[in-house]
Amino acid sequence: MRVLESRYVDDAGTPATLVVHLSKFTTAEGAYAMFTTRVVGDGDPAGEAAPRPIEAGFIGALGVNNAYVVRGPYLAEIVFTDETAGSAAALRAAADPHVLPLAKEIGAKLSGDPAPPPAAVALPTASRLPLGVRYHTRDMFGIA
Repeated sequence: MRVLESRYVDDAGTPATLVVHLSKFTTAEGAYAMFTTRVVGDGDPAGEAAPRPIEAGFIGALGVNNAYVVRGPYLAEIVFTDETAGSAAALRAAADPHVLPLAKEIGAKLSGDPAPPPAAVALPTASRLPLGVRYHTRDMFGIA
């Protein structure tokens, strides 16, 4: 696995920052597994706090101040922070105009197959929740 990080600061001098972590996994299955771990975790994918699905590459998720995008072996994690935002609603309002377009642009530019892994495609779609899949792989990072 390889990880790159880019950090952006607001040139207007506010404390707002945007950090992008781009991970390249050995397989698309590994990237998708980490995506579902980050998005679903141990939470309820139908809960109010669950990330919202977005169109970005193969699949993306938008949280309060962050986004995740997966395509092929790549996973991009985008996090916006602003200490002055106050409430979660204010943070989301400040983050969305920066995070959402960046997530879509990154997803469009990543190489790799935009299709889900074959095992995820084989899952039944009836009554499936958006972002409701939790995908596990064997031997993550080549470690048995």
